[in-house]
Amino acid sequence: MGDIKLQRKDFLKSLIGAKNKTDNATNINNEIVEKEQNQNDPLFDKYARKELNARHHSNQMALPDMNGSFGARIGNVTSGLTQYAGAWTISEVSHLLKRTSFGIKKGDVDGLLSLNVSSAVNSLLSFSNPVLPTPTPINWYQNAVTDSTGVTLGGNWTNKSLPYLPNNNDSLVDYYRCLGLQYWNWGLCLNDNTSIREKMTLFWYHFIPIDHEVLRNLVLNTGTISNDYMQLLRTNCLGNFKLLIKAITKSPAMLFYLSGQYSTAAAPN
Repeated sequence: MGDIKLQRKDFLKSLIGAKNKTDNATNINNEIVEKEQNQNDPLFDKYARKELNARHHSNQMALPDMNGSFGARIGNVTSGLTQYAGAWTISEVSHLLKRTSFGIKKGDVDGLLSLNVSSAVNSLLSFSNPVLPTPTPINWYQNAVTDSTGVTLGGNWTNKSLPYLPNNNDSLVDYYRCLGLQYWNWGLCLNDNTSIREKMTLFWYHFIPIDHEVLRNLVLNTGTISNDYMQLLRTNCLGNFKLLIKAITKSPAMLFYLSGQYSTAAAPN
């Protein structure tokens, strides 16, 4: 692009002293456009796939051709499934925690450093039911709206479905429950014990999501069915994929989200 910048400077100079400004401007501008169209971008040439075919992988280092470029996009495989037997220092522990959890705490680093690699990985894959910030989402909205199911401040609402009654505040209660569920989920990410559970829960949620706002416009008790869906992902985050998908297709949250409640044998959706 350096040559083009110089041409643009010449173009500006030509505007000052040229007799036929319009012709000169048009000619120079055409040259610039032609130059830009013909100029190759080295980064694009290096990383762009030349053909829509299978990717090539090699266990050897990819070498450029005589022109200094790579003819195919090759991913150099430098690792395998062999158990890691390298160094186990603060650097490796920190890297592992960054990939499997949210943030790094000194206590977590010290705890994994005291273990060998295999035991450290096992500890990340072993977990119990959530305990922090609370075992379940709770009623934090009592001062804003009254819960018709009798759930008091700090109480667990996940097993209390709101009744379908006209002229009450249950729709607003449902809204606050959905907010509470979001806060509680992030609280687990920030405060839970060292494990890969919450990272995997969010992985599955982003892979097979539901939209809480869409559900709130379709059905009451969005907070309850959304919590059930998140618990389904959380419980099966390291389980059998086939069983997880089967359970998701029958979950109320996904059925409402994909309008499965309207699907019948005569008119399948």
